[in-house]
Amino acid sequence: MSGIDCGVKSCECCTIDFVPRIAAQRFCSPRCRSSLGLNRRKSLRGSLGLCLGCGINEPAPRLNRRKRANCSECISKALARVVVGRVLPSKTPERAREYHLRHRYGMTVEQWDALFATQGGVCAVCRSIDPRHVHGWATDHDHLTGRIRGILCQPCNVTLGRLGDSLAAVTERAAGFAKYLAGRATS
Repeated sequence: MSGIDCGVKSCECCTIDFVPRIAAQRFCSPRCRSSLGLNRRKSLRGSLGLCLGCGINEPAPRLNRRKRANCSECISKALARVVVGRVLPSKTPERAREYHLRHRYGMTVEQWDALFATQGGVCAVCRSIDPRHVHGWATDHDHLTGRIRGILCQPCNVTLGRLGDSLAAVTERAAGFAKYLAGRATS
């Protein structure tokens, strides 16, 4: 291994030399990392505090929600990373619908709209034009295969779910309702 820099570092807690797994690793073990964290927290009780982000002493370190002290520069860098570093989920209903359809059913909004248009813009079971629910129409799918069967109003979707997605249970329940309603009509 001559001529190759193996990247040996000295642990910031116990000063033992070690080979880091990643470039930013500062401690030889989790034990050293946690013990130094405890020492740093104890030093925060004085008038000067040690920033846990960059290690500088600052007259009045700020405490975040996890009771860890960071200097104002480290806090502003962390906030910048949150805003710039990741895409914040959009709060618009359109984006939420796109995400839901893509991740739950593997379809796009355009595919969903096309399916609903082939049904004539009504519930596939009762032919109602009203979804009868605050969140709108329900996308019915086979729980075993994941295949989309149609777009239903909420009462039809709940009824189908309670019947266990079984054709035999649906016909048996329909016959029972027919018999019940016929008996009530005669009395």
